[in-house]
Amino acid sequence: MHFSDLEYAIELIMRERGVPQELVVDALEAALTSAYRKQHGKEIQPRIYLKDGHKMDIRLLRHVVKEMDDPDTEISLDEARMIEPEVDYDDFVETDGSKLNLEFGRIAAQAAKQVVMQRIKEAERDIVYKEFLGREGELVTGKIRRREKGQVYVELDKAEGIIPPGEQVEGD
Repeated sequence: MHFSDLEYAIELIMRERGVPQELVVDALEAALTSAYRKQHGKEIQPRIYLKDGHKMDIRLLRHVVKEMDDPDTEISLDEARMIEPEVDYDDFVETDGSKLNLEFGRIAAQAAKQVVMQRIKEAERDIVYKEFLGREGELVTGKIRRREKGQVYVELDKAEGIIPPGEQVEGD
């Protein structure tokens, strides 16, 4: 995906779903990280940051150890201190991960898509909840969609409300 395509996708999601840009970017970062780990193994800990909607900063979280066995997941104390002078053994440090292969297979791409969709749905739910939380006690207009077991389900803008039997007007 080209970065202009990425910027367009972020803008489209923001407009269609009404969620803030930072939430979409956070969801994409989490999705790319999850997809990478699914494709290349859970022991590697990448951190992928999207900056300004078009720059990707790829970092690798590495464990500071005395003797390195795996250069993808571990780093010597001397190397780590060149990045962060205060680190010690058993700490973790972020290193440059720009050489990581970010091409994903079908399963990893599906996992990334699921992460993005889940985060966006959660954000939409929170937005609707906060909107209606401030309107508690107000009279609102809605369309009756169905009646089940004495409860009435009402469509309200972006949400569905439930009117329990005790809240219903007799004869309606």
